[in-house]
Amino acid sequence: MRTLESWRHYLEGAKVQFEIWNHHRNLQYFMEAKKLNQQQAHWALYLSRFNFKMVHKPGPTMGKADALSRCVDHKEGI
Repeated sequence: MRTLESWRHYLEGAKVQFEIWNHHRNLQYFMEAKKLNQQQAHWALYLSRFNFKMVHKPGPTMGKADALSRCVDHKEGI
C-alpha cells in the first residue's frame, strides 16, 4: 500500500499491467476474498485504481526485497 501511494503518480491509470511481487501468500487470498471487513474494503477500493497482477514468490527466491531503494548510485540523505 505504501509503495503504491508513493508511486501513484506513475502507476495509477497505467495502460500496461505491472507486477507486484510479494512473499505473503495471504495477500493472494485478500485479492480474491468476497467478504471483507471495513479496512480491507477501503484497501480494495484503493487498489482497484491500479492495473497490476499480484505474483507470489517464496522468500528465498525474492533476493533483497528493497534492493532498488538501496542502489549505490542514490544520493545519501535524500
